[in-house]
Amino acid sequence: MSGVPPGLLTCLMITAQCFVGLWLLTFLFGGSSQPAAETSKVGQSQHSLQQSFSNTTIGGKKMAAKDEESNLHFLVGAAVFVCAACVAKVAGNMSLPRAHALHILFENEADCIRVKEQLAQEPAENVYTKFQELAKQHSKCPSGKDGGSLGVFRRGAMAKEFDNAVFLTADVATVHGPVRTSFGFHLIYVTGREERKVERAV
Repeated sequence: MSGVPPGLLTCLMITAQCFVGLWLLTFLFGGSSQPAAETSKVGQSQHSLQQSFSNTTIGGKKMAAKDEESNLHFLVGAAVFVCAACVAKVAGNMSLPRAHALHILFENEADCIRVKEQLAQEPAENVYTKFQELAKQHSKCPSGKDGGSLGVFRRGAMAKEFDNAVFLTADVATVHGPVRTSFGFHLIYVTGREERKVERAV
């Protein structure tokens, strides 16, 4: 069953939020909800105040009255810029390769090597299932309860050492590791990967 791609849905949500923000800015700065009579009085008062303010000088230079229209244009321009930057970033992320992997996180390298040796004794057709079992028993990551599954993720979403291992070093359907990151030592099992040309994370 096909649906809307998550990245496209995110783009649409960001665009909708930007339009709502622009509407709010226009509502707040672009008009008044006061009755006509009150608006006329307030307008006259503001006009007198602006004339008084514009005629004052500081350091010999005449101060100009604050231009609300210019402020509104600035705010709208800033909102459009942020919106465009967010959409561009999401669109860029959608072009990155994806992978699905399991991992087992250990606090020390010795335990990591021991479990890898245990997996090496399993027949190839049993390694995936055994990896899940051992992840539930040994992994220090919350993903352990799910057999070590990290789901599908894009290039750049993980720590750089882990990312490089998944997308550049590890073979699909094999146990790879130990891989050291700031979280500890990992055994990695890549179940699937989009084979695109990628660069090493720095």
